[in-house]
Amino acid sequence: MINIKERCKLLKRYVVYRFRAKMRGGHGIHSPFLFQLYNSVLYSKVNCSYNNAPQMLVRLLESSRMAFVASAQGAQSKVSAPKSIKRFAAAAAISRADGMLLYRLVKHLQPQTIVELGTGAGVGTAFMASAATLARVYTIEANSQLVAVNRANFAKVGLENIECIEGAFSLSLPKLLSDIGRVDLAFVDGDHTYDATLANVELILSKSHSNTVVAIHDIHWSDQMEKAWNELKCDERVTIAVDFFTIGLLFLRKGIAKHSVVLRY
Repeated sequence: MINIKERCKLLKRYVVYRFRAKMRGGHGIHSPFLFQLYNSVLYSKVNCSYNNAPQMLVRLLESSRMAFVASAQGAQSKVSAPKSIKRFAAAAAISRADGMLLYRLVKHLQPQTIVELGTGAGVGTAFMASAATLARVYTIEANSQLVAVNRANFAKVGLENIECIEGAFSLSLPKLLSDIGRVDLAFVDGDHTYDATLANVELILSKSHSNTVVAIHDIHWSDQMEKAWNELKCDERVTIAVDFFTIGLLFLRKGIAKHSVVLRY
């Protein structure tokens, strides 16, 4: 769990974000592609019918009394002491707003292959898998207890298109990418260190195509994550970078002008 000093830094980053962010409605977005996508998909007020699987999963987590020890793999661990699944989920699961953003994006894009780094409590996984039931969602998690819990919970809520992979990203991700060949959408939410984030995204980009979207969680969570985000959005393969504070989106679409924007949702 981040300390007081880091919390103060995070608050300062949020103030800067609010000051820089474009107002809702897309005013100031210069890319026609992004303007249309924002107003029809990404904006939180867009009318969208959500699958109830993520909500069912959250209820399972809230009612769980199982204890486990969170394993740390780099700076990503937000829970350092033994806790119940319920308390872990409350502290580490993505917010409903972030989950709904992922849901709308996945529902619009309908990717065939989704790769997630860091299953955690499985909430983000559920939002993505329920938005594209014909897609195959591969999610990697180093904590063996979380892998077992998530497999059971996904089955209980009827999400059959998820493959949970146990292992370190450095070992499991290269093998997975070799097996599946290409990535349509990736959600990076594990090992929040500068080196690991760049290395993991680089591996994903090596199996990407023009329509691939890479979502990165907690891009302002630490100095290391901000540094990684600032480098990634300048990568020559990235044409559009969107900063939603908690989530950053990287688009690789060819034939459009490079554009980086900070938006509210």
